[in-house]
Amino acid sequence: MDRPKNIPQKPGVYIFKDFLQKPLYIGKAGNLKKRLAFYFSKTSKGPKTGRLVKEAKKLQIIETDSEVEALIKEAELIKK
Repeated sequence: MDRPKNIPQKPGVYIFKDFLQKPLYIGKAGNLKKRLAFYFSKTSKGPKTGRLVKEAKKLQIIETDSEVEALIKEAELIKK
């Protein structure tokens, strides 16, 4: 997957999805741009993260108003 353009510098939740739109990973961030930069950087990642980025075909971003709201949204999505 290529690095998405226009990632907001806001708190929120991100969802990596496979080609069937099934969630592979759900995460939260206080600053989405900074957090997601790790996944798309050229630096070495562990095998689990490297595989996640290879398998992901879509990245969904949900902006929130606060980090607390992002934490709650992440928990809701994981339970779902």
